[in-house]
Amino acid sequence: MKKTISLLLSICIMLCCMLSVSADEISYKGKKVALKAAKGDTVEISVSVGGVKKASGVHLVFTFDNSCLKYNSYTSSEGKALVINDADYELSWSTLFNAKGTDFDTKKEIITFNFTALSDISLDDKKMTYYIKEFFDVNMTDLPQTAVCVVSKTNGETVKGKLWGDANGDDKISTSDALVILRHSINITQIDENRINICDVNNDGKITANDSMQITRYSIGYKSNYPIGEVY
Repeated sequence: MKKTISLLLSICIMLCCMLSVSADEISYKGKKVALKAAKGDTVEISVSVGGVKKASGVHLVFTFDNSCLKYNSYTSSEGKALVINDADYELSWSTLFNAKGTDFDTKKEIITFNFTALSDISLDDKKMTYYIKEFFDVNMTDLPQTAVCVVSKTNGETVKGKLWGDANGDDKISTSDALVILRHSINITQIDENRINICDVNNDGKITANDSMQITRYSIGYKSNYPIGEVY
């Protein structure tokens, strides 16, 4: 019986993902990057992309707080130029890959930013945000499966924050997380106790099918009023 219910839930979520999504409904929200550094530390932010089929390019925008971080340099696997908007402390980077496009079936690091901490930074400060402005020449049906991962390294130590809604702990938000939450809400399986807090995305104090629905909508490109995908 439980297997049958689980299968039906999986089918329902897959049907949601198969709904047509127009270009103006695709939205990659800015995510807060968790950091922990002391004054004078070197901070590296590496951005990787995965789950994109035949992309010919990508445009990334990265903002930071200049009161505690000084931008130094960047390195990129594609070697394209970076545009710095000093007024808004915004790093805007874009690249074209090739005419045939590039597969990102697995995560591929595309750019790394290097900063110096001007003051002590705690995990709660969240001094950086980023968003993917656009992917060039990507099949629209592939976009809902896109995963963008940001990892910070402070003096060589990797610091990763949990993402709101990442129920299965794979550092991305997808319908798989919605299924985990839905199964938990009807007592089929239990979510790891270390991830319970980040699964209550609507912040009503309990894990319900509504949390699962919010994540499903987010994963197929709809905007959310909740902090899904942001660092907890």
